[in-house]
Amino acid sequence: MNLELNYGVLFRDWTIVLKDAVQIKLLTGETHCSDEEIAGKPGTNSGVQFILGVSGEGEISLGQDTRSFRPHDLFLVEEGQAVAVINRELSPLVCYIIHCQRVSLLQGLAPEKEQLDNQNKTGVLELCNSVNLQHMAIDDVKQIVESFQREDLHDPLWCHLLFHKWMCAIVEQLRRKAELQQPNLAIQRTIDYLDEHYDDPITVQQLAKMANVSRKWYTMRFREITNQNPRDYITELRIKRAKELLNLTGDSLYEIARKVGYEDEHYFSRRFKQMVGHSPRLYLHHRRYSGTTMTSPELLYTLGMTPIVAKAPFSEFPHYLKESFKQVRKWESGYSLDMDEIRGLKPDLIIASAWQDDQHYEQLNRIATTVLLPERNNWREELKDLGEVLGRNKQAQQVISKYNERLNQAREQLHRLISNETIIYIRLTSEGINLYGEKSSRGNTLYRELDLKMPNASFLYGEGMLITVEILAQIQPDHILLQMEDSMIAQRALYDHPMWNQLLAVQNNQVHVLSNREWYNFSFSPLATQYAIQELLDLLTQKRP
Repeated sequence: MNLELNYGVLFRDWTIVLKDAVQIKLLTGETHCSDEEIAGKPGTNSGVQFILGVSGEGEISLGQDTRSFRPHDLFLVEEGQAVAVINRELSPLVCYIIHCQRVSLLQGLAPEKEQLDNQNKTGVLELCNSVNLQHMAIDDVKQIVESFQREDLHDPLWCHLLFHKWMCAIVEQLRRKAELQQPNLAIQRTIDYLDEHYDDPITVQQLAKMANVSRKWYTMRFREITNQNPRDYITELRIKRAKELLNLTGDSLYEIARKVGYEDEHYFSRRFKQMVGHSPRLYLHHRRYSGTTMTSPELLYTLGMTPIVAKAPFSEFPHYLKESFKQVRKWESGYSLDMDEIRGLKPDLIIASAWQDDQHYEQLNRIATTVLLPERNNWREELKDLGEVLGRNKQAQQVISKYNERLNQAREQLHRLISNETIIYIRLTSEGINLYGEKSSRGNTLYRELDLKMPNASFLYGEGMLITVEILAQIQPDHILLQMEDSMIAQRALYDHPMWNQLLAVQNNQVHVLSNREWYNFSFSPLATQYAIQELLDLLTQKRP
């Protein structure tokens, strides 16, 4: 009998509602068919039937399949499935028939009959499978049937509670039956239990008892599944959780020890050092950080933490990180996460992004404590989130305050240099000329934070767009910030365009070519933005008489 159907998990995604329960008594040679009217309740539409043998022996016919029918045998029958119970013995055959309706807890009603028929054809629901129930389960059904037969005893709420208790007993019996046929299921169930209850004072003997096997056999099977003995597995779970608490909370060692299942803080520290190589306190000073986004390594560094690996769109890190990131491993910018490689780096804390890495979270978190940071509109909010996670709120605020001071100074200098002159920021790629508007991250830094003057063009009030040289000629900015990718074809197409030399910025030598590597994270991190602003100031100063 398969109760785990396409509907999902029983009692979570769907349930069965009790409608009616009757007793059927058949004499020698008599037959009861599913389409017969039930005495006192004609035309009952059950949806689902449970047929339970009580006494006597006979046969049950399900479609083309005929089986023996004995006491304690339970069969599940779907609506529309032809079923007949036949007494071929001399003694009476007694059975209980329980009529139910399957109801989805997610979408209201159960699937339509046509959908059920399609599922039956695919073998998802094995109607001919049965289970042999224990006496206790039969006694529960007897009370339900008696309640329906006598109005003075019928209590709907009590009947439904007893019915669901009975259903739980069936599910448990089916589970145990499956585990006896596949012993590794029982071992896996204890592993799942440990994953949730690693802090409980549990012994290997207790785990073996849960799996209904000997301790020796349990340990052998456990090692085959996990490549560890049970004690080491439990210790690893506890130390992994302790790392999470050390990384993400300000709890004392005593509190952490208790939370992961150790009564003695000193014993916990010894076990931690055996597994990690450092005591918990020393571990905090030697943590290995990893970030999965382009900017997270820079944000980590601004808080005083050098990552062990960082994404890099170029062969080298930008100048402002080159010295500090000498020992940092580079990942190509288009690099897809390689879990084996990340595992080999042995990080202690992984900073990931919800918008990019949500689908990889479970895998990453099995390697090391992983934090998914929410998507933010600017680096200040990202830095605050990171500071909150790492317990460095004060440092994050100091970075922001220092950046704002420098921003104010740069704004004053820029106003003295180009107070009434317009400026645009374009990036030349193989796709064309990308113009940044004031609602883009780069445009926001230029036009709102630095208060530079924007040409009067409607498309600059948005995110920006791909433009042509002809459009540049229409808006005629005084200054052009030009960031170019390494595409010689695109560069030649731009410089050789007949209208390029007609631009005022070109004629006045006010096209400022930017370093592509250093400006790559401009407006997305404080380090990149500070460096870029200083480079802009230097470029403008050099071109002034």
